[in-house]
Amino acid sequence: MRKLNDIEGMSLTTQLITIYCGVFFISAKDDKDPNFDVNNDFALSENKKVIFFIIILCCNVFFIAFWMVEFTGAYKNMIKRKKPYWYIFFFLCCRKGKM
Repeated sequence: MRKLNDIEGMSLTTQLITIYCGVFFISAKDDKDPNFDVNNDFALSENKKVIFFIIILCCNVFFIAFWMVEFTGAYKNMIKRKKPYWYIFFFLCCRKGKM
């Protein structure tokens, strides 16, 4: 089904963005730490940490909304194919002529 493929593609994209931004968000060290090595470690300012967090949050919220819309449509089409009487009753309010 096309909608389920779209959901899977969006979930993989969301995972990729979350992991990529999460690596920077989590592995950044405080540059004021005495163990901070300029050659090996990197630091992020608080503003950049907030930006990475917002990117992660927005991507996941968008995915959940996208999933709800697409999954509802896929489920509705499945009911229409497998149980047309239920589809007529629940989605068309018993108006068989609208089918």
